Formats: sequence, C-alpha cells, structure tokens
Amino acid sequence: MGAWRVLRGQVPYRDFFAIETPLSFYILAPMYAFFGVSLAVGRIVAQVLGAALVVLTLRLARRSIPSPLFAAVPVAFLCQAGVGLLPFANHHWFADVFCMAALLCAHRAWRDSWTPGWWLAGVGAALAFLSLQDQGLWMLVGLGVVAGIAPSAPPRRNLARFGGGALLALLPISLMVLSRSRIGPAWHDLVVFPLTAYRDSPGNAYGFLQPFEELRAQWTSGVWRHAPLFTGAATITSLALILSLLSSPFLLIWSFKRRKAPSVDVAVLLTGVTVFMLTAFHRWAPINVQWAAAPPAIAAGFVLHHEASASARGRRWSSAVACILLAAFVVFGIGRIAQAMDERIWVDVRSPAGVTRVPGQTTGRRIQEMLDEVGRRVPPGDPLLVYGWPNWAFATLHLCPVRWDGFAPPYFPPGRYVHGAVSEVEEKRVPWIVTPAFDPPAPGEHDEWKDYLTSRYRLEWANEGWGLWKRGG
Repeated sequence: MGAWRVLRGQVPYRDFFAIETPLSFYILAPMYAFFGVSLAVGRIVAQVLGAALVVLTLRLARRSIPSPLFAAVPVAFLCQAGVGLLPFANHHWFADVFCMAALLCAHRAWRDSWTPGWWLAGVGAALAFLSLQDQGLWMLVGLGVVAGIAPSAPPRRNLARFGGGALLALLPISLMVLSRSRIGPAWHDLVVFPLTAYRDSPGNAYGFLQPFEELRAQWTSGVWRHAPLFTGAATITSLALILSLLSSPFLLIWSFKRRKAPSVDVAVLLTGVTVFMLTAFHRWAPINVQWAAAPPAIAAGFVLHHEASASARGRRWSSAVACILLAAFVVFGIGRIAQAMDERIWVDVRSPAGVTRVPGQTTGRRIQEMLDEVGRRVPPGDPLLVYGWPNWAFATLHLCPVRWDGFAPPYFPPGRYVHGAVSEVEEKRVPWIVTPAFDPPAPGEHDEWKDYLTSRYRLEWANEGWGLWKRGG
C-alpha cells in the first residue's frame, strides 16, 4: 500500500504513516508503474527477494562451511522461514537480503582482502537501514566494529571505506524523503511510535514463551492426529529456528575458543546472528523468528562442521543431527507445498488487484461477496476505508483515504492515537467504509470508533463476516 501511495505522489511520514524506513516503497513503486498495481507484481518481487536470500545464504555458508552436508543445513532452514510464501514484498525481506549481502561482502573484504568489499558492505548495511531502521542500524554498528578489527588493511582505511559506502547509499534516499516529509513526522513514525506505542497493539507484545505455546497447542489440541508426520516435522523445524537463534552466539564463541574456528567466520556470523536476534526480540513472535532465520542457520551448520572436524565421535553425532534437520525441513517443505495445493483448504478470491488465496471455504466466500459488493456499489473514484490490515483495501484498488493504512481503532493505532484517527475520518467525510462483522458496544461501554461509525454511517450491505457502510447525509 505504501508503494502505491508513493506512485500516486504521496510522501511517507508526511501523507501517510509508515513505521519502517521507506526504501521498499521506492523499489516497488516503479514496478507498479511499469507493470500495473496488482497482487501479482508484489508476488513476483517477493519471489525475487526469496531467491536472492537463498543464494546469499548459500554463498556465505559455502565460504564458512566446506562440507556440503553442513552447508545444506542453512538453506533447508529457509523452508520453514517461509521464503517465497508471502503474497507481497515485505520490508523484512528487503532488510534481510541487504543484510546478508553486507555480511557476504564483509567476509570477502576480510578473508580475501577484496578492495570493494568494505564499500559494498557499507552500501548493503545502509540499504538495510533504509528498509528496516532497527535491523539496519544494528548492522551498521556491528559491521563497523568488524571493519575496525579486520586485519586485511589498517582499521581507519576499512572504516573509511565502510562509512563511505554507507553514506553513498544513505544520503540520496534520506535527503529525497526528508526534504519533503520534514524531520519531525519521520522522527515520530520511525522512532517515537515504535518506542512508545507499538507494543500497545494486540499481537505486538508476545511473551518469550509464546512460540512454544503455539507448538504445545498443536499437540494438546489434537490437531496432530490429522497430520502427525507434518506436525512432528513442523515441531522439529520450529524448535530448530528458535534454539539456533538463542544459542548461536554462545556456540560461535565455543567454536572459536575450543575448535579454533577462523576469526573471520566467527566475527561475521556473530555480527549477523546478533543483529537478527535483536531485531526479532523487538516483537518476539514466530513470524519474526522466521525472518531472523538465515544467520543463525549458517551458524548452526558452521558449529556442526567444526564439531565433526574435532573427532570421530563428533563427526558421527553432528552428521546425525544434520541429517535429522535436513529430513525434518524436507518433510515440512513438502507438507507446506501439499497444503498450498489442497483445494479443500485454500480458496481463490478474485479482486480488482488480482487473484489471491485464503484458507477456508466459508472465509473465502464471505470475502468474495464483500469484494463483489464493493465493486458494484462503490464508484471507482470514491474514497473507501477498509477497517483492519490493508491487504483487502489494496485488493479493492481504492487508495486508503486516511493516514493509517492499518486502520483498526482501538487496536491500531492504539491508545492516544484513537481519537485523532477517528477524527480524520470525520474531517475527510469518507463516503464508504468496509468493516468486519462486529458486536455493538455493550450497555455502558464506550467505544469511540463503533459509536462514531454507527452514528454517522448506515449499513448498506452485510454478510456473516463483513459489512459495507455508507455515510449518511
């Protein structure tokens, strides 16, 4: 949605809220300009990002892990991480690709004394910052430290090259956006809101045990009986993702001190693991653990390789662990593909933006009916606000008329932002609103959004899952 807004001449932070830095908008917007605004374009970009992440992960793994068996482990991890499954180009994938590229260039600069390496590492880390500010900032700091300790050239020269590459990438986009949005709105969206309000939204304040609770529910609820092999593989792969992320820093240090692992490998991988782990901690949820999978997966293969090299016994148990992980990830990947092809689970939904798929016949029918009614009743040029996550707003090809693409008060924006978000709808006199079905406020309950909606709009159409509202005279 942000890329579409940019294509229409809007500026991030000034015209619409964006919690992430804006590079992904400016990469995707030209794709929309050339090929049209559609879900298919987003999918193609997502597939390109997924392929790039796989290639970069494999390249870095092969540089650190000579054994094909152990080098295959990191690539297998990406099956669970959902590479290529998202129906749009997510800013996390952009940041991951640029971070992995920066790590690879830093590794080449240190080990091979490759002259462009530190320049390109700086460019990659800066592009990661321009895609996702916290992940990119940690990468800039981490690789700055690595550049300062690398023996390939004097530290000042390495740091100058790294910093020069970073500035070369940072300045054009930053100046272009900030000169139009101003620093104040950008500072609010990128710094103030994430630090003060982000965790107030449902789903953004999971506890540390939440991923483990999801796994436990698969076994205690009886779901596993329908697909025991897949559930077992999903459990092994999920635990591998979580435990590798948490244990990799300690295992890398162990390999360096006890197994005499090369300092360049340990320094670069430790930087990557730490950066991705800090990013995942900001919102400790399964999807964020998956986005943080690549460096810990390489670290896991790296540690197994060095344990195998230490002794015959180490070779046996590390090879067994690698084979179990590879088997589990292969089973999981095949299971996911089988699920994606199962017409009993997934239903095609056709919209002005293209075809997408949703789980469940009933859910798919309700969404299709909503999209059809919007097409019949809402004139193409009329502003339409869709309550909730912006994917269905994008599917209607009606540009969001308010600042918040993810408009769902009181959940998002939360707290002190609710009144302003509702007031903006009134100020702009938005003619049409789509909402999921909801219960009216209980007697004595105050819900500013529901009170406003039911007093200013009338329900034009509804099914069991959605409603289309039109502003009254």
